[in-house]
Amino acid sequence: MTNYARMYRFGITPWERYATAAASSIAVVLDREETGRSRPLGRALDLGCGRGLYTPELAERFPLMRQPAAIKKAAVLLLTSNRGLAGAFNANLLKEARNLLARLTEQGVEQEIHVVGKKGLGYFRYIGREVASSRTDITGQPTGANAAELVDGLIERFASGDIDAP
Repeated sequence: MTNYARMYRFGITPWERYATAAASSIAVVLDREETGRSRPLGRALDLGCGRGLYTPELAERFPLMRQPAAIKKAAVLLLTSNRGLAGAFNANLLKEARNLLARLTEQGVEQEIHVVGKKGLGYFRYIGREVASSRTDITGQPTGANAAELVDGLIERFASGDIDAP
């Protein structure tokens, strides 16, 4: 945990007192950091934690910092195993997914489910729930490239505003 995170956790935010005086210098830092970077800009947390006066500016410059006022559509990504010998693991994941989907339903949030693994896919087929996408080709030793394939599309859709909560 960074020092900034610790300070925020305890409610100590002395730098926010100087927000109006430092506005121009913060804009310069944001411009400098933004120059030459490809989209999406996911390292906005290095510049500030996105709270207080600069939240709208950070959200505009860095779409992944966007915090929607109301969640209308959410994407749920569930990772389960392809084979047996992980019964408790899969059961707990499915239980948490059911609880999350129930909470989202109570809040009136439209949901789309993305499932990785035969066990999760089989469960949602069994209960008759529509699955937006599924993958069963990822082996027991996933790579960073596999993770990128799973989330890149969701990140782009969140940044564009198509979904409100990935």
